[in-house]
Amino acid sequence: MLTFARSRGVNVDAILEEIGVPSSALDEYDRRIPEASRARAWVEAAEQARDPAFGLGVAENARMGAFDALDYSLYFSRTVGEAFEHVARFHRVLCDAWAFKFDVEACVVRVRRIERTPPPEAEGFFALLVLRARELSGVAVQPRGVSFAHAAPADTTRHEALFQCPVRFASPDSEILFRTKDLALPIRTANPGVGSVLDRYMTELLGRLPKSDSFVDLVRSVVLRSLRGGRPALEKTAKVLHASPRTVQRRLGEHGTSYVAVVESVRRDLAERLLAEGRTSITEIAFMLGFTDVDGFRRMYKRWTGVAPSRGVPRGAKVAGGGAS
Repeated sequence: MLTFARSRGVNVDAILEEIGVPSSALDEYDRRIPEASRARAWVEAAEQARDPAFGLGVAENARMGAFDALDYSLYFSRTVGEAFEHVARFHRVLCDAWAFKFDVEACVVRVRRIERTPPPEAEGFFALLVLRARELSGVAVQPRGVSFAHAAPADTTRHEALFQCPVRFASPDSEILFRTKDLALPIRTANPGVGSVLDRYMTELLGRLPKSDSFVDLVRSVVLRSLRGGRPALEKTAKVLHASPRTVQRRLGEHGTSYVAVVESVRRDLAERLLAEGRTSITEIAFMLGFTDVDGFRRMYKRWTGVAPSRGVPRGAKVAGGGAS
């Protein structure tokens, strides 16, 4: 974003000084910039650029690889939908506020932003999804519609030209609609093997990040502790959190997720980590994740990843409980 802002004549150094982030910090890969400072930089840069489509310009100039490992995980995904799923799962390696939720409705997939960010960033994020989908699939993907929670800028001509669909503003939520057939489009550079390596790498990165105090993370921690030997019941989790099951579901809904989705996310992340480590048999992993039988775990893992769990086990590791499903 700052690189694009500089090309538009913005005094980037002054913005960095104002938000208390030295320019040298931008080269420190593991450094985390506070969300408030990051959002302020977006607002200041867009205002100084005097560009009503500033966020779109950032997306258009973000070459493949600009978002490091997360970008390359899209590049090696099998389908556009899988690429979007990687953004949903691993967005926090880059930004805490990029979270979004998928809702499948008949032939349409609704992608809704969970956290509100500055208008130019919200526009740039959706533009990036569309541009990456087009670049990776080689198909001129056209969303069914785009809505933003913020008011319309002075000129929306470029918005309509980029998205090539109706663009609405001042809506209840920021969301973009894709056809399910578009998310099924194959990616020309797909490489599941490299993709799996990147997934493990980003999972490790997430584990090293500062812990978040969000309610979703609290629920995840309780689920993780109670997972072994059985599927953690909502009622038990709610009791640990000193809340009613209805309250837990409501608060998770406010973050764009559900208890079932949180449990499945925890199970998948733990399964991939244990398989990558190669020190635990598939039978033991199935028990640890709360599955009543190994075949059930195999089927679920294949639904998550498209491959059998034995494919995720390093050579020489234990594969008790049978071969590939």
